[in-house]
Amino acid sequence: MNEKYLKTNEKTIKKIRIVGFVLAIIGLACLIVGTANFFMGNTDLFFLNFIGTPLFAVGLALLLFSYMRKISELAVSQTAPVTKDVTNYMLDGTRDEVVKTIKAASDKKIICPNCHSENDINARFCSNCGKPLVKKCPHCDELNDSDAKYCKKCGREL
Repeated sequence: MNEKYLKTNEKTIKKIRIVGFVLAIIGLACLIVGTANFFMGNTDLFFLNFIGTPLFAVGLALLLFSYMRKISELAVSQTAPVTKDVTNYMLDGTRDEVVKTIKAASDKKIICPNCHSENDINARFCSNCGKPLVKKCPHCDELNDSDAKYCKKCGREL
């Protein structure tokens, strides 16, 4: 996150933290007094539990929200190295296969339908017999394989 954003919101974050601490402390105090009063046999202050519970919960939520950046930074600093190691471990077993696949794709040849000899993927005519290896669609001028019956672009019959 950029520093300009942090500078402009630093005051707001501090205010949220202060309100969160105050609400959490007041809520906890209400819960302690209400619960202690209940167990002492007097139920006059038991209602404080109903006030203290939401105050404490809202206070904790505000605190969690205000410290979210620090919590996220900690989580990322702990998980990023593990993720990197796992990714490298998984890729290590597949690197040879990826290289083979790339090599096979770059070595791809076109087989001439007339004489069955291999030609480069970009060849338009057979290097052995001279027959065309591609058909030009009369409707959209797209180049198609010589054995194609329909255009790969417009779908019309060749």
